[in-house]
Amino acid sequence: MPEHQLTHVGLRIRRARLQRNLSEGEAAQGLCSVDALRKLEEGMGFATVELIGKLAARLGVEAGEWLPASETFPTLAPVRMEIGQGYYLRETYRQILDQVSAQELDPELPQEARRKLLLIKVDALVRMERVEETLPILLEAVESCVGRRSPEDNVYAAKLHHRLGELYLSQSRVGRMPLEEAQMESYLAYMRGYLLVDKLQHSEAAGLADQLAEGLGRVADDMGGAQQMADRLFEMSSTSAERDPRMAFNYLTQAKALYRSLNRRQMHTQIVEAMNEVRRRQANPEAVLQELLREVRLDALSDDDRIRLINSYSNAAEHCLKKQRYEETSKHLQRAAELLTAEIPSMFITRTYYTTQATFMIIREQYEESVEHAMTAYEKALEMHSPEEAAAALKIAADAYKRQGKLGQAADLLRQASDLLAGDSLPEYEPGTLL
Repeated sequence: MPEHQLTHVGLRIRRARLQRNLSEGEAAQGLCSVDALRKLEEGMGFATVELIGKLAARLGVEAGEWLPASETFPTLAPVRMEIGQGYYLRETYRQILDQVSAQELDPELPQEARRKLLLIKVDALVRMERVEETLPILLEAVESCVGRRSPEDNVYAAKLHHRLGELYLSQSRVGRMPLEEAQMESYLAYMRGYLLVDKLQHSEAAGLADQLAEGLGRVADDMGGAQQMADRLFEMSSTSAERDPRMAFNYLTQAKALYRSLNRRQMHTQIVEAMNEVRRRQANPEAVLQELLREVRLDALSDDDRIRLINSYSNAAEHCLKKQRYEETSKHLQRAAELLTAEIPSMFITRTYYTTQATFMIIREQYEESVEHAMTAYEKALEMHSPEEAAAALKIAADAYKRQGKLGQAADLLRQASDLLAGDSLPEYEPGTLL
């Protein structure tokens, strides 16, 4: 859109907004950022025909009054492309794809520009209903972000996950994926994206988090109710706080996202307080253990109290091990092992017990026992679909093998750990199978 025309449109938008007595925030809500609207009104920003049409509708103006005939709305809404200082507006998505393909060939194209091109390509393909082409592109792009942790990387990855969430739902609508599977994949995609930008210090983070939370809420409603799911997650966080603080924090984060989608701001304080309590338990597990020991009856332990004590001793042992307080580590682990009877289902024992045992066994040069505990931790990580935890367990086992001189087995485990961290999925879990 030529500069003089953009200035002309911006002035008309501002005039219409003021005539309707709307603030910049009210006019921009749900359409664009306040900053983008302000720049547009000042003739310094950029808007697609689609955005101008939506602003016109909100302000009660015919878009044709703002745009000449050459800029009237096509059947398919156009997509903005911004590379360097150039602005491109295409009337059809096919033209957009051609433009993207041409610019992608530039070997000197900056990473930021290349990422923008990919997002534009994905949007164009989706709107052309070329879903089968889009999914591999998105999955490959998500995989390329693994291991990158700058704010810009997180924002880009969150945008990819947001599009993945939408794509999975669209596949169910056209019958390419069973509804329940699509809902679960969509929920996971939205949640992964949300986790990347929640609390991130970046200009786009808050808006992205809102969009992802909204997506989560929609899917949760379809799966039985966002309100019920959020309340249930909040309840589960309380019951699991002692046994597995990491899992409790995971539940709270999901609940926070769902409450955000429901505009349940009154729950924010409770969520924050619960998270702070989980952090306190993680920071001082020995104090938590002492509190628990004062609370339970050691001469008449119920199975539930026994499980709580095992996991609390494990957390305290891990804490002592990190501080190289080996004598206390040994005592905590020994006490946890004494409490661990055959009647206690292993599913209730956290990975912390097994990973701490495995690491401590290496220090004590009990390498075979270390491998056994590490592989149990690996199995539990597969159950919980946690690639980072699974890879960490494999690395412990590899270290034990290496110290025994079994370099081939160590190399195999390290290769598997690397594969886990490089991808976004875990091997299928088969109970009782170590590798």
